[in-house]
Amino acid sequence: YGVVKALIKNSADVNASPEPAITLGIQGRCFQGSKAIKHLKRVVEAGAHINTPTGSMSPLAAAVQAANEASNLKEANKIVNFLLHRGADLSSTEHTGTPALHLATAAGNHRTAMLLLDKGAPATQRDARGRTALHIAAANGDGKLYRMIAKKCPDSCQPLCSDMGDTALHEALYSDHVAEKCFLKMLKESRKHLSDSSFKDLLNTHQVANGDTLLHLAASRGFGKACKILIKAGASVSVVNVEGKTPVDVAAPSLKDRSWFFGESV
Repeated sequence: YGVVKALIKNSADVNASPEPAITLGIQGRCFQGSKAIKHLKRVVEAGAHINTPTGSMSPLAAAVQAANEASNLKEANKIVNFLLHRGADLSSTEHTGTPALHLATAAGNHRTAMLLLDKGAPATQRDARGRTALHIAAANGDGKLYRMIAKKCPDSCQPLCSDMGDTALHEALYSDHVAEKCFLKMLKESRKHLSDSSFKDLLNTHQVANGDTLLHLAASRGFGKACKILIKAGASVSVVNVEGKTPVDVAAPSLKDRSWFFGESV
C-alpha cells in the first residue's frame, strides 16, 4: 500500500489502468489488516471508480472473491460492506459475467451471500450461462443457501430456465451433490413461495434440450418418495421427453417392481 499512497500523493491518475484500481488493490492485498478500510477510503477519495464497465472485474466482485478465500471472513466482509455503502452496484460482475451473489453462492460463503441479499442483491439475475444464484445453490446441494435465497427473493423460485433449459430444481436432480432428502427440502421451500398454478408449472417444466421434467429425473434416480410427492402435487405421469419417454419409461430399476407407483405397470 505504501507505493499506492505515494502515487496518490503525487497526483497519479488512479483510473489510468485498464483494470479498476480498487479491483487491483483488492487482488494485490493492499487492503488488509486494521487499516484496510482507511487505505481503501483513501483510494476511493482519490477518485477510483467503485463501479466499472461490463467485461471487467468489478471491485465488488473482487471483494467477494477475496472474502471467499479469506481466513478472516468478518474482516473481508468489511470491504464488501464498505463498497456497498459507497454505491457499489449489486448486479456488478467479474470479467466473465458472473455476478457477486453467484460468486459467494458457488463458494458456499453464506455470510457474504446473506450480506449481499440483505442489501438487495437481485437473486433473479443471470450469469453468462443464464443461471440464477438459486441454480448454483441447487447444483451444489446447498440447502441452507437455497432456503436463504428463496426467502429473500421468492421470485427466484419461479420456473426460471438457464440457457440449457434447466430450472434450479432440474439442476438439483442432475447433481451428484444432491440426495433425495436434500431435493425434497428444496422442493418444499419452493412450494412456500409459489402460487398453486406457478408450482404446478414448475413441476411440469421441460428441460429444453431433452424434454425431461422433474418427475423424469426423480424417477431415473430412483427417488421413490420424491416421485410420490411430485405426483401428488400435480406432476404429469404421461408427459414425454424428446425421446417420447414418460417418467415410467425412464424409472430406475429400484422402482420397476412398484406397479402401484405410477398407477400402471412398469
